[in-house]
Amino acid sequence: MANITGRVRLSNNPLLPSAQDFDFEILNSNSGGNGGNQPPPPPGQDMIDLSTVTINSSPKDIHTWPITISIKGIVMEPSNAAHPGLSFQFDKIVPENWKYFTHPPSDDNFQYTVWAIGALSGRLSGAAFIQMWQGRINTGAPILTDFHTNWAYSSRWGDLNLYIPKVGDMMGFLVSAGNGRDQNSVTSVRERSNVVVVTLPNGDNGSFSY
Repeated sequence: MANITGRVRLSNNPLLPSAQDFDFEILNSNSGGNGGNQPPPPPGQDMIDLSTVTINSSPKDIHTWPITISIKGIVMEPSNAAHPGLSFQFDKIVPENWKYFTHPPSDDNFQYTVWAIGALSGRLSGAAFIQMWQGRINTGAPILTDFHTNWAYSSRWGDLNLYIPKVGDMMGFLVSAGNGRDQNSVTSVRERSNVVVVTLPNGDNGSFSY
């Protein structure tokens, strides 16, 4: 569908000395190769198509897992804060059946795993990194200062092992049920959250709503 063009006349405008004609163009959101004018997806839907992401040391079929919980907010705090790293707010309480009982009733009962998605040389790579047991508030490792040393510190995470995040980079995040780190399949239930995108803030300090 082509863009719409035309001309409009503005009169009685205090910023103009007299009536003037202006050309306009309404851009079609489907024009162009990358759909760059398309609006963001509705809340609760993926902001990154997981089928386009190379998955490393994590369930490779994650893009087929149904979204049963939505990320409503992310708070990022630096290493010297009370809750360093990422904290997630969801649209509901994380279901009990998400829990992966490794050594009940210890802290190793992982409720969910935090995934990160980054881009290197135009390629998207993602992996499940941080295991979140019940009651754990934050990941404990900020992105800018700790991603290369405490998240993707091994070659088993593919391109992400070479990725050094910087302020202004866009990264994707999601969570999946149970333990996704170094796993090939489901450990509790085949469920996940939506994927959200964060523009990395200065000082690892920011709050994002979806």
